[in-house]
Amino acid sequence: MTKAYRPAIAMLAMLRLAAGCAEQMLGNDRARDSISGALGLPAADVTIVERRADGPTNTNFIVDTRANGRFVCTINGGNIATLGMTNGAACRRPGTA
Repeated sequence: MTKAYRPAIAMLAMLRLAAGCAEQMLGNDRARDSISGALGLPAADVTIVERRADGPTNTNFIVDTRANGRFVCTINGGNIATLGMTNGAACRRPGTA
């Protein structure tokens, strides 16, 4: 390997590591705690059904609750760009704005 390629390989390795860190910064347990707080329910009553990134800062969740049914929730932050800090979860019923 020539010296010219070393910086590029190092940069790719750092980007790959940062992508993995973003997922770990907002783990499912931390997300469930935030969502359960927004819904006023114990964390044990909330189950994350689906999780997907929406752009660089938002993560959307579909959750089921034991007594109150299904909700769509968004958590802003929790990634490398925000140093892991998040805003509280915002939740709504599916099909409502």
